[in-house]
Amino acid sequence: MDFDPILGKYLAYPNENVVHIVGTDDWAIYKKLVADSIAVSFSIVQFSPCGNFLAAASEHGDVVIWNVPSQTVVNCSQNQTSTAICAMVWNPLGNGEIAYCDVQGQLGILTNCIGTLEISSEVTEKTDENAEMDFGGIQFEDDDDDGENVVSLEKLKMSVMEPEPELQFDKESSASSSRPRTPEIPMQSPFMPSSTPEHLSPRYLCWNDVGIVKAYGSPEDESKSIEVEFHDTTFHNSMMMQNFQNYTMGSLSTGALAVASSDQITVIPLTSSIKEWSLNIEEGRDITCIATSSKLICFSTSNYLVHICTVYGTQKSAISTPGPTVSMAAYEDVLLLAYHASSPRKDDQCISMMLLRFEGMSVLNKNLPCPLQPESSLFWLGFSDVGTPVSLDSNGMLYLFPLTCNVWLPFCDTTKHVIFSRIRCVSFLI
Repeated sequence: MDFDPILGKYLAYPNENVVHIVGTDDWAIYKKLVADSIAVSFSIVQFSPCGNFLAAASEHGDVVIWNVPSQTVVNCSQNQTSTAICAMVWNPLGNGEIAYCDVQGQLGILTNCIGTLEISSEVTEKTDENAEMDFGGIQFEDDDDDGENVVSLEKLKMSVMEPEPELQFDKESSASSSRPRTPEIPMQSPFMPSSTPEHLSPRYLCWNDVGIVKAYGSPEDESKSIEVEFHDTTFHNSMMMQNFQNYTMGSLSTGALAVASSDQITVIPLTSSIKEWSLNIEEGRDITCIATSSKLICFSTSNYLVHICTVYGTQKSAISTPGPTVSMAAYEDVLLLAYHASSPRKDDQCISMMLLRFEGMSVLNKNLPCPLQPESSLFWLGFSDVGTPVSLDSNGMLYLFPLTCNVWLPFCDTTKHVIFSRIRCVSFLI
């Protein structure tokens, strides 16, 4: 395929035995060039330096020249040997010459392509490396010698051939326009499982089998607070704390309560008398996700690092992720981490997962694909009561990853179990 050399507003490409010319503004087909004498598919197309002519080579070595504005065939050469041409280029001087090379390694020149097409019989053969070329008495032009016996081919062609007209595709302005780009699909932003959007007040920072963490007040309010309710009141009493640090993330487990903002994380152990501890993040990095379990406190940062600590504040490990963190969840000594493996393809997010187990000083990892339906995103991430990894996509499909079979199993289509009422419900809060 080839762009027109004048404005770059048109692209020519072969489609079987037809050459299509499309506009780069809307990628609609502008012209179709056809040669009735050619039935095989074209393999190469090339615009002339002025953009008015287009050359195409077929799979059988045939060469066709079109006048693009009029869509008429100027010349057509049918190769008797049916040797396919693998490369072709116009002479940049605009003299109507085309150099080509076939699949057998032979080089040739087509002269006077705009007028009568002539195939030069001079081709390159495989010669010995030290052999000298014999030009057969061809006399070359010498700028320092203006004798009577010297003939300037360029001067002769310029005196005989008419200058090539400029290419006129349409009546639009000849001013160059910017080429449209493929729209970029944004990556999914990091999120906390079982949390509600930040613009809500009050909003849920976390809702799981242990309890509920709820934040009151908007970021503009002077008085903000966080309330923690436990489903089993015999395990721990409800808690209320002031939110002076503007915490926006929360995670609750039987081991600890963790709340975090972009630059600080605070942990309150629940099973011992140890006081709460906090950790401030260095400037230039932000906390993106947090997760807690009965044994671990985990948080990811914007520089693709994940820090793993014990419930009591001792750092256990730090790992690097291949891409930005999307979400994560913890269960006992296991961490399930979702991250962007690459940029989105079309409307599909490219998300992968890491299943990490921390046993003493060792770290065991298993890389998992992320089960997503077409044009969907990751909606929730977590574990079942027995520690089986679970995920939910934005289309409502719930997946399980039993460790014994090593594949994601579609477990439940939640959209078929939604109860519609006067207030329309669109999904489950897991």
